[in-house]
Amino acid sequence: MNAAQRFALFFGPYEIPSLRRGYLCCQIKGLVKIGTLSSARIPWPRAGERGRGHSLILCGDLVRAVKKESTQAVAYHWGVSLGTVVRWRHALRVPSLNAGTQRLLRLWGPERRPSQIPRGRQTGKLNLAAEPEDSPYRIRYPLMAEAARRQIRRRGYVPPNRRLWSKEEEAQVGTRSDRDVARSIGRNRHAVAARRTQLKRRNPEPEHQPWSPEEDALLGAKPDVEVARLTGRSLDAVAHRRSHRHVPPVDPRFRRWTKAELKLLGKLPDTRLAKKLHRPVNGVMVKRQEMGRLIRPLRPWAEQELRLLGTARDEEIARQLGRTTDSVTCQRRKLGIPNFTPGRPTIFWKPEELALFGNKPDREIAALTGRALASVFAKRVKLGLKPVEPLHKEWKQREIRLLGKVSDQEAARRLGRSFYSVKCKRVVLRIPNWRLRAKPWTEAEEALVGTMPDIDLANRLGCTVRSIEHRRVGLGLPPRH
Repeated sequence: MNAAQRFALFFGPYEIPSLRRGYLCCQIKGLVKIGTLSSARIPWPRAGERGRGHSLILCGDLVRAVKKESTQAVAYHWGVSLGTVVRWRHALRVPSLNAGTQRLLRLWGPERRPSQIPRGRQTGKLNLAAEPEDSPYRIRYPLMAEAARRQIRRRGYVPPNRRLWSKEEEAQVGTRSDRDVARSIGRNRHAVAARRTQLKRRNPEPEHQPWSPEEDALLGAKPDVEVARLTGRSLDAVAHRRSHRHVPPVDPRFRRWTKAELKLLGKLPDTRLAKKLHRPVNGVMVKRQEMGRLIRPLRPWAEQELRLLGTARDEEIARQLGRTTDSVTCQRRKLGIPNFTPGRPTIFWKPEELALFGNKPDREIAALTGRALASVFAKRVKLGLKPVEPLHKEWKQREIRLLGKVSDQEAARRLGRSFYSVKCKRVVLRIPNWRLRAKPWTEAEEALVGTMPDIDLANRLGCTVRSIEHRRVGLGLPPRH
């Protein structure tokens, strides 16, 4: 299976969400402000202030991709780790074997195991003879070694982190403990353990002892700290074992909800119920929402309570009736009862003030009329008039033709716009960045390749050493020292 099949998107295409409003609704964080755009294969907005790198906003087509595509494909195209995609799946309650993962397993299944498993020498849990000659488990690491050898021949020296394994060193792996083998051959213990796993050999002196049935019986019956003390294991090992066996923790801070407690959800306010059950308010609110009891029973208004509305301030009436101030205010406005202490009277717009719209910008109208800028903006929108000298200029065709031909900084300087505005417009229109376009090699430049060291030629031509190296290898020329 090649990389194109492994990281393929089966349910695309996927479009970037609209960035006009400046805010997006994330499935995890809620309403967040749009920050910068990621530089992945599929650019996606991040949460947070502009100029700061934060996590991607889980919204739009990204939610559809997490629900349908495989974990590897989402991580590859959106530029995140596999753990991030797994956390997104848990938040969206996506099963581990969704449609994309099942389709990927169907494509990979014939390559993973042969149709008929031959008999062979049993070493550990896997059978070496059961692997076909073209299996990825047989050819993966020899191909990596051959790639390292090609890199050594191309560069002309051996990198310190590319020390290859000899047959004498591999013969010692698995005969003793990893620490003894690492000490004798001068390697790291983790490198020896990784090589032993690649060769599919058992560890003669394992450091982690298997769990016994008596130890498994303690999981979920006692707290993790006590289980770690009784078994002589670390707290992380106990927690990992318990999570692997899907056993809930035993901790007074995370008590299970009883049937009697679940019946009280929605019948009392969250604050009173939390105090009664000795639980946090946030925990009661989340559990009530999970149970689908989002609306608490409302307390009906009596006749004597309605007569008090408008006779005093809403705060005093709320204190007398044992209600919230917002509840009293909403009920009074619903019945059309005026406020006991009226606020600022409504100032209606005069004809001469309305004549200013369409001739002057909003800030100047606000200064002339003594009104708030938000009030002027709302009135202009209600009248259906376009703004004068708007802050956000519309894009013209001649401006759009400039995108992608020069850098975003240069385009922002020429057009008198911000760098973020130019970048967002180019990404929305799917115009590639000018830096991503490869500069063609001329005959004069190719004639210089191989005549001098790569670093000197890179400084002379104003390009990277990697591009010189790739071109020299493509021309079949040896390195020059």
